[in-house]
Amino acid sequence: MLMCSGFAAGVEYATGGHCYLEGSQGMAVCWGGKMPTARGGTTYGFTFVSRQVDRATGKLVSLDALMGMKYADLRKHEGVHAKQGEALGVAFPVAYGIAEAVGEHRYPGDPRGCHNIFEQEAGLPEGFYVC
Repeated sequence: MLMCSGFAAGVEYATGGHCYLEGSQGMAVCWGGKMPTARGGTTYGFTFVSRQVDRATGKLVSLDALMGMKYADLRKHEGVHAKQGEALGVAFPVAYGIAEAVGEHRYPGDPRGCHNIFEQEAGLPEGFYVC
């Protein structure tokens, strides 16, 4: 987990991004670099890399805004993913991918993530899913 976290944060820094320690979830929150993400962001170990877009403006949410109260639920949601990854270890990305594929197969046309058990456990509204 720590190696994955360090790699993600390192790529963000090396490609012009910034990271801050988010105390309540014990995670690094990174923004602005080139580490690949899915949807609005991806958690790598204990590092959350964000590409969150503000729905009202269509612009990328700034790191200052991401660290503010408006996104506290998102940080909590990503903290649950970090704990899921810690519990399942290297099997987590595979299990997550299978859960995503099963959801898409069983409910074609529904928004991605809505039927993924890992997203449901983390809290769909907190992750900004509209299902």
